[in-house]
Amino acid sequence: MDGWIVVLFIALTVVIIVISIVLDRKRTEAIKQLAYTLGFDYREHPQAHLPHTIWQFDLFNKGRRRRLKNLIQGIQNDARVSIGEYRYTTGSKKSKNTHSQTVVFIESDQLNLPSFLLTSENAFHKIGNLFGYKDIDFDSHPEFSSQYLLRGSDEDRVRELFHEGVLNVYRRYGGASTRPLA
Repeated sequence: MDGWIVVLFIALTVVIIVISIVLDRKRTEAIKQLAYTLGFDYREHPQAHLPHTIWQFDLFNKGRRRRLKNLIQGIQNDARVSIGEYRYTTGSKKSKNTHSQTVVFIESDQLNLPSFLLTSENAFHKIGNLFGYKDIDFDSHPEFSSQYLLRGSDEDRVRELFHEGVLNVYRRYGGASTRPLA
């Protein structure tokens, strides 16, 4: 009886791996089709094709086994657009976690955005507030203010950028981390 359990476990593991591979290939094909539809270039393993400024983002310096794949790049409305899937690993052994997310990088001289940092707020940021680590909060959106750390050298321009519509998008979708570079 114990032998059957081992065989069943191995068979189930193989089935899960095969399904994962098939779904990953389907996703890759869908992304390639999207790139073609948009008139963008597709790169499966794009490390050499990334804008050099992307490495200034905190996200790209977290964890280990950092990997970007399925990158599509092109020009849209005079802006250079890069969209890809980013994955990195934190922890080890039983506490090992792999984090995956879609990243979008837009470069344009026409945007004229103020310099700012937006990231998920954590306990260290809250403690930093006690010692003068300035966070831009919005009384009209307390949930945004408690979830995100927003900093910028020109607070008035940053507040203009994060108007009611933008704050509502973050409330609806959450989980974003943004950092325009000056």
